[in-house]
Amino acid sequence: MPRSDGLSRCSTAAKNASASRCITVAASRTRTASTRRCARSPRPSTPPSSPSPPTADAPARTGDRGTKPARTRGGDGYARPDRPAGTPDRCTPRGTATGETHVTTTSSAPARTRPPRGRDRVLLVVVVFLAVSAVASALLAAVQESTGLPADVLVLTQLATAFGAVATWLLWRGRLVLPPVRRRGLRAPLLASLAVAGVVAAVLVVAQTVWDAWPPLDPGALGAPLVVVLAAQLLGAAGEEVGWRGLVQPLLETRLPVLGAAVVTGLLFGLGHVHVLAAGPVVYALFLVSAVGLSVALAYVTTGRSVVQRVVLGTVLHWLVNVVLLVGFSGGDASVRWTASTAVATVVAGAGCALVAARAARRAAPTPA
Repeated sequence: MPRSDGLSRCSTAAKNASASRCITVAASRTRTASTRRCARSPRPSTPPSSPSPPTADAPARTGDRGTKPARTRGGDGYARPDRPAGTPDRCTPRGTATGETHVTTTSSAPARTRPPRGRDRVLLVVVVFLAVSAVASALLAAVQESTGLPADVLVLTQLATAFGAVATWLLWRGRLVLPPVRRRGLRAPLLASLAVAGVVAAVLVVAQTVWDAWPPLDPGALGAPLVVVLAAQLLGAAGEEVGWRGLVQPLLETRLPVLGAAVVTGLLFGLGHVHVLAAGPVVYALFLVSAVGLSVALAYVTTGRSVVQRVVLGTVLHWLVNVVLLVGFSGGDASVRWTASTAVATVVAGAGCALVAARAARRAAPTPA
């Protein structure tokens, strides 16, 4: 065999081996790049309705680096080497046969969303409401003292929270986040208000029977006719409920459960009656308990309704309780016994409302299949 022929065949074999290695390296690089693109952009969870027809093979480019396969656009918009029809996609996991549906599972944890803007400023809104109400209360107390209006007819400081609520609504007009309205009828809450007033009256009747300490109402001792006094009591209850049930309670319900919001609202309402502290710390503590009990009853009667309905229903219930205390037990002298009896009555009424609401919620809850 001539020497030149041997060298020629060796050179040809070396070139073919080099070209084969280049083709292998190029294919490996192509698979690696395709895998990285698949990891960055996952395929849809459902396969396309019909596979795209195979593209005609583009002319291969031959050179020292070997044959470079033609690249086409896949269903996800990324360039990938052309492949015959029926060939599994490189994004398809191993072990998945061609034509089978590959479902991509996602995490079941809900995406974290930014809370509405109004929820971030609930504390600020309540603080502003309390500050404006405190200033209004001081001014109204000065007005009552200068006019000589009898306190057993109307206490003007009851209207302070209405001024605080109006000022707060004007400052955050259209930016407050309130609970959704889920109830609209008034018949059931009005009946519940009558029931709460009846429970308070029944407990106080028992206390009156045990202690026999409070005489019945003497209309002549009032500073005005009874009808005027009752109308003034209705106005005072409305002034308080505009702030507590119309603003504070629904705002706190966006951050707390109904019961927690009611307890906080009741504590704020009771702490605002600083004048009760003159009767002693024990009486003041018992008054706070009675305020919380009444607030819980008011919350479960008014929750899930619009602001207007909350104010109306809260005013009716608050006024009924005040009428029971005025007409049936007007001789209450702010003693420990009287305040303790009032606290027991309102706590029993509030607990009853909470139990009824919990039972209704269990009935409305869907039963598991």
